[in-house]
Amino acid sequence: MILFLIISFLAMLLIDLPRVIKAKQIRLFIVYGGIYATAFTICLLLTLGISVVSPLTLLSDLFKNVLKISY
Repeated sequence: MILFLIISFLAMLLIDLPRVIKAKQIRLFIVYGGIYATAFTICLLLTLGISVVSPLTLLSDLFKNVLKISY
């Protein structure tokens, strides 16, 4: 299952990465890499059976406790 996950993400990178490199924008490349790294990490943790906290819960805690913003 882990091998399938790695192959899937490599396929997505091979499809999308040439367009990002052709754009020659370093910011786009960094954001793209960050999103892919985060998605791969979350998918890998879920594949390994590790419980992952919802990112929305973390974002809600950030707004309420750190930024003191209520919605």
